[in-house]
Amino acid sequence: MTNDVNSDGRRHTMRAGALSVAVALMLALTGCGPVDAGTSAAEAFERDFADVDGVASVDAGGHNNLPFSGSVDAHVTADPDLSDVQVDRLAATFSEYMRTHSANVSWNASVTIGGMTVGVGEDDDFGVLNIEVARELIATPHVQLVEVGLIYSDEKVLVAVDSPDALADGYGAAAAAVQRLGITDGRSNAHAISTPAGFEIDDESWDGEATRITPALTLFQLLLERFALIGAEVTPAELSVRTAGEDDVPAVEAFLAGIPLPVDLVVDVQGGATTIDGATQAARSVAEAIADLEVSAEIHASENYVNVTVPTAADADSVLAAVGDLPEFSDVSGFGIRTETQDFRVFDRPADFADSLAIARAALALPGVDKIEISRPDADDQEPTARFEFADSDEATISAFATTMKPLLLERGWHTWINAAGSVEWFTAADPLVLDDRVSGKRDAEEQEFADMLVRLWDAAAG
Repeated sequence: MTNDVNSDGRRHTMRAGALSVAVALMLALTGCGPVDAGTSAAEAFERDFADVDGVASVDAGGHNNLPFSGSVDAHVTADPDLSDVQVDRLAATFSEYMRTHSANVSWNASVTIGGMTVGVGEDDDFGVLNIEVARELIATPHVQLVEVGLIYSDEKVLVAVDSPDALADGYGAAAAAVQRLGITDGRSNAHAISTPAGFEIDDESWDGEATRITPALTLFQLLLERFALIGAEVTPAELSVRTAGEDDVPAVEAFLAGIPLPVDLVVDVQGGATTIDGATQAARSVAEAIADLEVSAEIHASENYVNVTVPTAADADSVLAAVGDLPEFSDVSGFGIRTETQDFRVFDRPADFADSLAIARAALALPGVDKIEISRPDADDQEPTARFEFADSDEATISAFATTMKPLLLERGWHTWINAAGSVEWFTAADPLVLDDRVSGKRDAEEQEFADMLVRLWDAAAG
């Protein structure tokens, strides 16, 4: 039951049974369906499509936007050996399902067939046209992957080619595909990328309006023919190119200085693993020292910050050793190191970076740890945050976490997030431990069991 207080201070009681009857009566009269419409529809879709002929896998997620209404993100991967006729039939089945299950739910749907991923909708024609366009694109020489008509994608048509030399042709095919789709509202951009990654062209079109990508595209092709480029980003407003080494940059800049450049086109040349973007002298010096190590996959110096990407977490010690004693290191506002896989990240002010790295290093030795992020922004009003993800939520995993991390996290009162196989809790490191209240309401029985275990093991660990 629920208890409320009247204006005169006396309690009155509303029994849960009466409330349930009222809700049930309302549902019967309105036909609204389940209150968790989005998640219920997603679960039903996965059940209903799991055994459909030609389906290799199904993935769906629901969002309960309002009581009795929601949305579903649904994706179907087709068997790779389906014929075109069978693929068309599967897409039609998908569309029919959405039409008959859309009373309280909106759909964002897609199908993957080999190297093609296409958007489908309640209207059969939408999916049919997307599939036709995707088939034409995937048959283009050097094209490996295609995305067409995905509703919430950053591009309307995406083409991935097998080499930078084929990038311009891949973009041309993608732009022609956009024209065939006849888009007049929202994103209408064609986007081409190369595999391995590093090169991309995006005309950034909206509402079907043509953009002036040709000057940047022409200059990119000119540079690609003359220099050993390892990366490039081409848009109507900017051309950014990256040479194999920093020593190659002057030659590119000299070539550009000798030719007329397109009006209003920003041209940026970087070399090797280092990107300098409006960096202070202190940040530039730190970046240059790290570049000399030749262990970093990427170095980015911007304003008074330096961020470094390394192959493995073990490389973080080498990077810090190279810059820790530099006078310029203490002058930067923030310094960060992360791995290429983004499962290990540390960011802090230089004075405290070694301590934060020690916390991350200790967490790295924990059993079942999947991801570690130790971060303190340079703003004084933002608290330091530690985030940990584990593959398991058993007592051994949480006991090891509490025993190892408690004394380290207590020192600066880290605001801590832990995700143990889907069991998630927030808390500020303290002794005894008090977990943050749930924004979404009370914990269910399983969540409460995990929360109780976390508090018990944390409080039992030495501080």
